[in-house]
Amino acid sequence: MMTQRVAQEQTTMTEPRQRPRLSLAARLAGRAEGELPVVRPRAAARLGGRLWSGVSASLPVCLGAGLCLSLAGCQSWLAGRSVFERDPVVEVAAATTADSPASTSPTSATTRRAQEATGAGELLMDQVSGSREPHRLLAGSPPVFRDCQMEELREVAIKNIAIIRDRQSFLGGGNTLLNNPDQVASEFDPSIQETGGPSGGRGEPQAQADYDPFFSARTLWGKNELVQNNRFLSGGLAPGAILGESSAAFTARVDQLLSSGGLVSVGQDWNYNRNNMPARLYPSYYAGRLFGEFRQPLLAGAGSDFTEVAGPLVRNVAGNTVNQGVAIARLNTEMSMYDFESRVQALLKNVEDAWWDLALAYAAYDAEVESRDAALRTWEKVKGRFENGLEGIGAADEAQARESYYERCSLADDALTTVYEREAQLRRLVGLNVSDGRLIRPIERLESSEAAPDWHQALASALTQRMELRRQKANLRGLAAQCGAAESLTRPRLDFISGYQLNGFGDDLFDTGASNPPYPSAYADQFANQQTGWNLGFEFSMPIGFRAAEGRRQNLELRMAKATAALAAQELEISHELAHAFQQVDRALAVSQSNGARRDAARQRVEALEAEHNAGRITPDLLLRAQASLFQAEVAFNRSFCEYRKALAELAYRSGVMLDRAGVTLAEAPPDPEAHARVWQASLKRVQLGQVGEKFPVSSLTQPVGHEETAD
Repeated sequence: MMTQRVAQEQTTMTEPRQRPRLSLAARLAGRAEGELPVVRPRAAARLGGRLWSGVSASLPVCLGAGLCLSLAGCQSWLAGRSVFERDPVVEVAAATTADSPASTSPTSATTRRAQEATGAGELLMDQVSGSREPHRLLAGSPPVFRDCQMEELREVAIKNIAIIRDRQSFLGGGNTLLNNPDQVASEFDPSIQETGGPSGGRGEPQAQADYDPFFSARTLWGKNELVQNNRFLSGGLAPGAILGESSAAFTARVDQLLSSGGLVSVGQDWNYNRNNMPARLYPSYYAGRLFGEFRQPLLAGAGSDFTEVAGPLVRNVAGNTVNQGVAIARLNTEMSMYDFESRVQALLKNVEDAWWDLALAYAAYDAEVESRDAALRTWEKVKGRFENGLEGIGAADEAQARESYYERCSLADDALTTVYEREAQLRRLVGLNVSDGRLIRPIERLESSEAAPDWHQALASALTQRMELRRQKANLRGLAAQCGAAESLTRPRLDFISGYQLNGFGDDLFDTGASNPPYPSAYADQFANQQTGWNLGFEFSMPIGFRAAEGRRQNLELRMAKATAALAAQELEISHELAHAFQQVDRALAVSQSNGARRDAARQRVEALEAEHNAGRITPDLLLRAQASLFQAEVAFNRSFCEYRKALAELAYRSGVMLDRAGVTLAEAPPDPEAHARVWQASLKRVQLGQVGEKFPVSSLTQPVGHEETAD
């Protein structure tokens, strides 16, 4: 074998270490699972709707609250960050590249903090500037090998999952990583979706922000002078006199949306007026009110079921959309997680395929070296016999043996170049640099005794765990919820409205001691509760015909019908994919068995012809052909086992158990074993009854799926 022939190329190898089993989120953070809470990978903290309590109705408190918010906003603007600073990982998504020019701007400071938190800058420097010269055929020095197991490369791939690469785009004109990096799959995608989506839409924080209290304040001062023309309308001024008036107005209010769709408002109004009219109790006075208002939809847009899906109707202008609620935002994040998990499964499958391709390249190189050495021995024997003038050996025989040897030399060089290429492709796929001076070499053998699973169990696993089906069922749940919200908007708008207020009037805002009775203080008069007011009623509106609402509802129903049909077609398509994977497993296993018998026969043929050639009874031509046939049989045997290994990986991928096969768990939503078992049993029952690909009622398809509770 190659290890025995190239002893000088070996390095001291370390024993495989026992590593703790890491969840996907823990591996992304570079920590063991017990060292940090199991949370959403790179996910920002969710913001809940909060009711602002304790809002004072007094003018100084309202002014103070506005001033504090303004100061907080100014401070955050000066510091270059949000008032409520969140997970710094979100900043990584907006960070500039490591080779950006240094700056003292807030953006550069944020970038530096993000890179320090994740080590991104150091990683980029090490991966690029730390690369050594790639392995080449004419490099002049023999390669140094690094024997490793597949689990080590899987772990490296998971740790470098910030950008997920694929095998097909390398060296192609449509390389997404180079042409459109924003579309490349990444570990940041779920967090990007949760915080607003790739296009800056509404994420869960934005949807929950609808329920945040909203504070507004307004103040206005004015003065006006006007000649009076009528004594009776001028408050006692003589005609021709000038009415001089100074005024000020202040209003502050807090609006709070409720999950039921209602709106609660609390506020304070004050008006100041001073003029020279003689027929007044006070030359200057303060008048205002402390009020509370309430509005609640009763028909269209009523209830938490509507607001969770469509968002509050008060904020939804004319009810144009029904997908602005918190539930839809969470559902979009859930589907983004399914996409992310699907990309991780594809990455692990590509790593395993590249691993076995590299193992095959090493096996092919070993076979080429054996064939080259055998051709060399044959040439030396033929050359010695020719030079000694033995009968039966001519110049043509010597030239043929020499040609065969150099042909094998060129094929061995090609095989070694293939090893270099596939090792570099594996490095690229897992996120390693071009070269670190050592050549990765698999230590697992290509031969395998692993058997394919039972068909019914594999199909049940595929129906339970395939990300495409789970994503489509989540999409169906969203469409069903939107249909319910759209149905609500086909009803008229009927709102219950009410309000209550405490009025106040006084010579001064506060009693300063120099104020005149009987109303020296406007605040004292207001809280004496002697001047009150209230209102109660309903507000009704409706478009004649409801054509927009009906069109929206019909559109969602058609989309849901299409999604239901697509789900049935997806199940049928997955069953065909799984069937093809089973066929390829059996084909590869059968071919490997046949190629094993072929290799044994070819080896026996070479041994027999070598004995005949050494006895001088045959020409070298037959022996050289037998040696070439033995090499081809050896390569075919190894290739069939490589295809068998890759077929098993393909079967695991099509069954949706690639993460379980690799020992990787996604810590975002730990599965409930009991719920998962129930779903798997329900899928197995459907498979045994032959119900795969059938259309089920929407009420059954829109139940929680995956590892959650599901209907039978």
